[in-house]
Amino acid sequence: MKKPKIFIACDTTNLAKVKKIIKHSKTNRIIIGYKFGLEFLNSKKGRQFVSSLKNKIIFVDLKLNDTVNTMLSAVKALKGC
Repeated sequence: MKKPKIFIACDTTNLAKVKKIIKHSKTNRIIIGYKFGLEFLNSKKGRQFVSSLKNKIIFVDLKLNDTVNTMLSAVKALKGC
């Protein structure tokens, strides 16, 4: 029987919180992927962190045309770089 798969949303720009989410979600019972949004990828060290992940399933959810709030949050994240 195949293992079930789920994605966990890492919807924060806080790198320490993302590391904690990944650390506490380790299991051999299911296959886990991680979703990162535009805000995190534009945050300080966010893109670098995602590119450093090894043996993880990654989903990048950019939603460039989705909502005004997503775009505003992305611009705010860029300001912190």
